[in-house]
Amino acid sequence: MRSFAAAGPSGGRRFSAVLIDFYGTLAPIGRGANRAGSVREMAGILEVDADRLVERWFATFPLRTRGALGSLEETVRTLAGEVGGRPSAAQVERAVSARLRFSQESVPTSPALLATLDELRAGGLRLALVSNASEELPRVWPGLPVAARLDVAVFSCVERLAKPDPRIYRVALDRLGVPATAAAFVGDGGNGELKGAQRVGLTPFLFRYPFEAPGADRVSEAEVDWPEPPLADLRDLLR
Repeated sequence: MRSFAAAGPSGGRRFSAVLIDFYGTLAPIGRGANRAGSVREMAGILEVDADRLVERWFATFPLRTRGALGSLEETVRTLAGEVGGRPSAAQVERAVSARLRFSQESVPTSPALLATLDELRAGGLRLALVSNASEELPRVWPGLPVAARLDVAVFSCVERLAKPDPRIYRVALDRLGVPATAAAFVGDGGNGELKGAQRVGLTPFLFRYPFEAPGADRVSEAEVDWPEPPLADLRDLLR
């Protein structure tokens, strides 16, 4: 397998693989108001108080990303019950369908980014997704154009592990069949993922999704405590 030297914090280290974050890196984080709007749509279907469901939905994000509330259907039913609802099976099914539709539509297809991923793979790099995500993302993943560009996809809700837990990085490395010393990690810095990658032995790079709309929510922790400047272009990994 060919490998390429990367500039920046690698000190000339050669990589054969790259682990990549999803939200904020390969896809936009987006606006909180849009995410809340999706939950409000579900509340209407479930006939529960929208404000209370939005509050519970956002508050349980850490649990949902670890798969602690079960399937998406179980999660919807549980949270609806917590805010006083008793939805029917048909209502739960309709709410789940609405949420999955939103999840798929909220991930835009950037031809430039897809071309970049194709170039990285053509250059000999194997690519793995490592995402802190609730069940919506793995459910819609096969239909996303970006999915065909990655060799491995590791979702926190499936593994019941979330960054910066070192085990989730190792799951991706094991599936790629490469050691941490031969791989980089690229992310926007949320959830302490860059330091977590560094502790595993990966070479971390800060990178922010370049097509984010104005007014989108941004992760600020990386800007505060990550000493290296962000990559300007993922193609820099080939240099």
